Amino acid sequence: MKIKMSVLAASIAMAMSAAAMAADATQSSPGGNTNPSDTFQSSRDAIDAMAGFNGNASNAAESFIDQNGDGNDANVVQSGNQWSRVTQQDNNNVARVRQESGTENESSISQKDPANLAEVTQAGYRNDSIVSQQGFAGHAYNDAYVTQNGDLNDSYIMQRGWANRSDVSQQGDELDSDILQKGGYNRAVVTQSGYGHDSYVSQDGWSNSVNHSQSGGWQNFAQTVQNGNGNVANVTQY
Repeated sequence: MKIKMSVLAASIAMAMSAAAMAADATQSSPGGNTNPSDTFQSSRDAIDAMAGFNGNASNAAESFIDQNGDGNDANVVQSGNQWSRVTQQDNNNVARVRQESGTENESSISQKDPANLAEVTQAGYRNDSIVSQQGFAGHAYNDAYVTQNGDLNDSYIMQRGWANRSDVSQQGDELDSDILQKGGYNRAVVTQSGYGHDSYVSQDGWSNSVNHSQSGGWQNFAQTVQNGNGNVANVTQY
């Protein structure tokens, strides 16, 4: 595995700035998968709970949309045995879920406060996507884009502040991406291809930026936790 890194506030594929983490990432066995720190326990639990497709007996697609407020827009296109749920509150939320040419993909989107936007496109087999965007002081402006191609990929995005933006594109199999952002104007971009790569990003503060790019090989691990303002971390592994 070749590694190219350009990181501020980083230490080998795991960037940690400001406050210390509750627990470091651990490896279950030599050469085995690396477990993320406790910061990502809630996101891992949510993805694990979604794992295992529970489609109906007729193998039909299922879509659930619940909207409260004004100007909400939800557009869901599904083919095959797919499952999706969209829950939107307040005003001007937009959610697009597009699962085509695949089977047993699951998508869950929950948005609060104005001007949230989430787009999820999944193709392949048993990909799971969770996007939850809230707001802050009545202003959200969160953007989240998730595109997964391949099989058994997991994506979790949680943004609370306003003007946050996340961009996740995964192509390959058994790729995991968890993004947790609280403050405003944080930016996280994750691009993964290959097999079995894990990407974990947590940013608490303002104007932080993370870019994870992992390709080739298999089972690369990248974890970035940034607390504070104006931190930048770039990790490239191939």
